[in-house]
Formats: sequence, structure tokens, C-alpha cells
Amino acid sequence: MTQPQPIHDPAHIKALAHPIRLALLDFLGSVPQATATQCAEAIKESVASCSFHLRTLAKHGYIEQADAPDAKSKPWRVLPANRSRSFEPDSPAKAAAISALTNAMISQLAVRVNEFITAAPTLPEEAINRALVTAQNLWLTDQEHEELMSVIEKALSTFHKRNEDPSLRPEGASHSRMFLVMTPELSAYESNTPEENS
Repeated sequence: MTQPQPIHDPAHIKALAHPIRLALLDFLGSVPQATATQCAEAIKESVASCSFHLRTLAKHGYIEQADAPDAKSKPWRVLPANRSRSFEPDSPAKAAAISALTNAMISQLAVRVNEFITAAPTLPEEAINRALVTAQNLWLTDQEHEELMSVIEKALSTFHKRNEDPSLRPEGASHSRMFLVMTPELSAYESNTPEENS
């Protein structure tokens, strides 16, 4: 299983906190490589805008130019080490950058989920059956939390190589997106509980 690569520079983290860059990295993570024109078609942005943001992603070490099939093409690909990333908020600057990135990701994903919900009445049953929205309350020790995360990561890693190598996708496989969030209750970390006003 590929271990997430830690990113330490706050500037590199904050560079991702842009909807177009997140969309580009998401698309490039699902294909072996793509040009700015192909990226523009996929995320419905202009070629000029995609070219600018692709260069920014490359500057911060997330992507690189791939081998071109001809002299005119300039494809990009996600750096193998950056297909899985981790961010540790071990400084105020990094914590602020991670917060900005997380807010951008959640905003982007909220739009995507709302688009699916809006389109749901017109979608075939198999598409509806692939959707999942769930909320769970869990009481876990630190060790149980780590074990659960390990099980989830191991299960998902089985399918990761299909993103970069289409030949590994079995017949009938279709593209799905998953966003998993788990947060502890803040009350567990509050040192003082304010008294209620009478």
C-alpha cells in the first residue's frame, strides 16, 4: 500500500486551495496524463486558465510534464509520489494553510454532491444505487481509530492503480468519487465548559 507523502511547506499546501487547481489535480489523478486542452474540456474551464494553473501545480511539485506523443502535445501527469498526500498541522502557518485547503475542498465537493442530487430524478437506477450518504456516531479508542483508518486505506488502495492505468479497469467499471471525513467531537477537547446563563 502506498504511504501518503507528507507535504511540509505551507506555501505548497496553500497552492492547492483553489477550485480550478483542485479540479485539475482531481482529473489528472484519474487519467495517465492529459494536455491543457484535455483538462479544459474535462473541467469546463478555458485552456489559458488551465495552462496557468497547471504550471502553478508543477511549480509546487504536484505534477510534471509527461512524455509527449508528438512535438505539439504538452501533456501533464501527477507525480507518482503525490497521488497520495498527507498534511500535518504542526505549525500555525501549516494549520492555516490546511484550513484554507480543506474549506476549498469541501466547497468543491458540496457543488458536486448538489449537482448529483439535482440530476438524480433523471438518472438510471444503477446510478442511484452507486450513491451513498451516511452519518455515523462512533466511540473509538485511539488504537481502534488507527485500525479503522488502516482498514479503509487498505481497501481503497486496491483500486488506486486503475486511475493511472486504464487497462486494469474491468469491463463494466465506471468512475465514482469518494470523500471521507471523520472528526472528533470538539467537546472532548474543551478544557472548560462555559456555564449556562440563567
